[in-house]
Amino acid sequence: MALVQIQNEFAGHAALLIQEVQKRGFYCTFGDAYRAPQFQQWYLDHGYSNAEHSQHSKRLAIDLNLFTESGEWITTVLMGTDLWVRLQLLGAWWKHLHPANRWGGDWLELQDYGHFERRE
Repeated sequence: MALVQIQNEFAGHAALLIQEVQKRGFYCTFGDAYRAPQFQQWYLDHGYSNAEHSQHSKRLAIDLNLFTESGEWITTVLMGTDLWVRLQLLGAWWKHLHPANRWGGDWLELQDYGHFERRE
């Protein structure tokens, strides 16, 4: 499958994701989608990323700013809480859309609950 076809499928999944986020009672705003190489380097230099080649640079990642129903921006979550369970279910939903989908909440070193990507 050509990269543009993968990007198109990812974009469709991202649209479904936003609807699913809202169905699950979260609010969201947009963060990063496409990230130019110089911006990825800035993220690396400032410790915001550890990936030299981000899926953002391939247009295969999106960062959503997720908020609770009360408007609190979700940046850290205590394991085992209701919020944690709800986010885990959202991440599982995302991954079920395609076997190459990954969710930043699964990462051990930096849990990024609003990061959703597709691997080629």
